Amino acid sequence: METLIKADLFFFITTIVVMVLGAFLTVAAIYLIKILRELKNITTRVKEETDEIIDDAHEFRENIKKEEVRMSFFSKLMGAVLNPVFFTKRSANMKNQSKKHGKKQKIKQ
Repeated sequence: METLIKADLFFFITTIVVMVLGAFLTVAAIYLIKILRELKNITTRVKEETDEIIDDAHEFRENIKKEEVRMSFFSKLMGAVLNPVFFTKRSANMKNQSKKHGKKQKIKQ
């Protein structure tokens, strides 16, 4: 009889422990599911933002290429217009200075 009471007491305590552990595991599973859903939302948003950043980078690269062509054309145009003016003045100034100082200018080869 005493063993029967001990067995019943063992099964009663074991049942309570299993129910408490089950409740804790259920609560933990619910929180884990909420965390995973939030993590999924965050990764989805990060992916969308990353795609937008990549698109912006491609647009930026294309704009740079377009501006490079424009700047190249502009610099060549300005070089063609301004080079004769600057080089003509510079060579004329050098000749005038050499005449003032009475020196002949050395030609570099």
